[in-house]
Amino acid sequence: MVKDAVSTLISQIKRLEAELNKAVEYESKRISDLERKNSDLENRMKKMEKEMFELKRHAEDQQEEIKKSERISRRNNFRIVVMEEKDGEDNQKKCINIVQGILKEKFKMEDAHVDQAHRVGRRGERPRHILVKINTHGQKINIMKEARRVLGEVNYYIIDDLSKPDLEEKRKYADDVAKLFREGTKLRFYAGKWRGAGGQPFFNK
Repeated sequence: MVKDAVSTLISQIKRLEAELNKAVEYESKRISDLERKNSDLENRMKKMEKEMFELKRHAEDQQEEIKKSERISRRNNFRIVVMEEKDGEDNQKKCINIVQGILKEKFKMEDAHVDQAHRVGRRGERPRHILVKINTHGQKINIMKEARRVLGEVNYYIIDDLSKPDLEEKRKYADDVAKLFREGTKLRFYAGKWRGAGGQPFFNK
């Protein structure tokens, strides 16, 4: 009887061990599958993150190219601001004559050739800007350099024709630039950045 009981107990123990081994093997396999799936998921996530990074960088590069193209298209442009607006100045020829008169009288530029000139924007209480495209970039640079001096006694002034992103960038640091100027540091804004000596970007280097 005791022998039979012991034999039965041993059989039960062996059966339980076998079941336990199967359970352990099953769980091990399940864990391995989960780990493999998790590893696959991590790899896919990394791949997607890399693709997203590349797409974002490509989009940023494209945006910079668009900005550069717009700057190039405005390279020879400037604006005459708050100049009294008279009837008939929607006519481009009249605006060209006005601009050429200013360049000859104020800037002493007898050879300046104005490609285009017209009022931009909607009519309102304030005079619309006159957008000017001049023949050469060198002439535009000379005009921008001399504008403050030669237009000191008139009621209008000249500004660069900037794209919206460049105008926002210029305005963002206007107070800092004014403070630096008072302290003796002169900066110029071109190619989308405030620049110091040597043409290096002064902010966000």
